[in-house]
Amino acid sequence: MRVGTDAENPPFTYQEGSEFKGIDIEICKRIAKKLNMQLQISKFEFDDLFSALAQNKIDIAASSITITEKRKQTVDFTEPYFDTINQTAVYNIKLLTNLILCVNNNNIRSLTIKYLGGFHENRAN
Repeated sequence: MRVGTDAENPPFTYQEGSEFKGIDIEICKRIAKKLNMQLQISKFEFDDLFSALAQNKIDIAASSITITEKRKQTVDFTEPYFDTINQTAVYNIKLLTNLILCVNNNNIRSLTIKYLGGFHENRAN
């Protein structure tokens, strides 16, 4: 089973020395074991994973890939096994103030703000 990854998305895919690790890699290892297949993992740039699939260079792209309508037109996906929301971290509180104004202008209903200075949480609606 030939797997392609960019190994740049811990904890899903990453590399320690020459060894590929992460959640996606562990899933691939278990699939290969279940199918009694040898696992071969190759590193690609993220954008090259889709062409590698199309050109039959790999059987699986494992790299924390988000399912989009555009991607669904050219590749098949498994059932999703991880769901998340977008998050942003900032170092400068002034930047955070600007971010909140920007988010509020885009009509986000709820925003959770956490900062390292005492782990304060403020909920803005």
